Amino acid sequence: MTSPAATLREQPSSIPHRISGKERDTESGNDYFLARYYSSAMGRFLSPDWSAKQDPVPYARLDNPQTLNLYAYLRNNPLAGVDADGHCPPGQDCSKVQVKVTVEQKPKFTKNVPLKDKDGNVVKGPNGKPVEKDTGIHGKLAGTVTVNGTPAAGVKLTESNAVTTVIDGTNTNPHVREGEGTSPNGQYNDDIGYGFATSGKADNANIIDQLSTEKLTITDTQTLTMAFPSGGTCSATSTRILTNVGSDGNASSHYTLTTTQPVVTPNQ
Repeated sequence: MTSPAATLREQPSSIPHRISGKERDTESGNDYFLARYYSSAMGRFLSPDWSAKQDPVPYARLDNPQTLNLYAYLRNNPLAGVDADGHCPPGQDCSKVQVKVTVEQKPKFTKNVPLKDKDGNVVKGPNGKPVEKDTGIHGKLAGTVTVNGTPAAGVKLTESNAVTTVIDGTNTNPHVREGEGTSPNGQYNDDIGYGFATSGKADNANIIDQLSTEKLTITDTQTLTMAFPSGGTCSATSTRILTNVGSDGNASSHYTLTTTQPVVTPNQ
């Protein structure tokens, strides 16, 4: 004899749900957003936003005045999205962000290259000529920021680097040039290298000979901060290594450049 199948029925809830599917308190008429309560009558949260990490103005961006209002719902733009927990601005879901980096140019020796500032402009003196030129070893990386597989338009990129440079077993303190800028299509370029100020052909020959015979390893852990036009920021961390040390432990004139793929996390 076959037993009858059990019939499961969803019990109706007596708790009303309103904006963003949040529960409405029947006594106060306020909506419960986990971190704080929202008043639909007033069109604002009843307490200021806060974060686990102490911050006088959490989740704020100084280039967007709406983020300075700690009582507003979705930066006073409720059509921009959904506030999931009473904290989040209409920001970017970092789980949908991916950063892919490839080696665009293998390391090569360069001679008499004018030094550039963080914005990529040649540093010039009062006479309009480059103040300093560099001879050294340089490689280039190319990265792309995508959201759901589509290049992220208008994302603002800011980099910070933790760099260790070891020459023949001795740590040095390199000069690190960090950049920032807004990418119209989510693409960016990055340079990693080591060089010396040069004043002529004799300098160039000595520098290249030094870089070919001494063991040089640069380990650069870069954190790329991405601020999206829709609001919210994500970070991506990767490690790049430039070296002329071969598998035999000896130095050569052949340099390699490798990189890990960036790991994206929310930046809060």
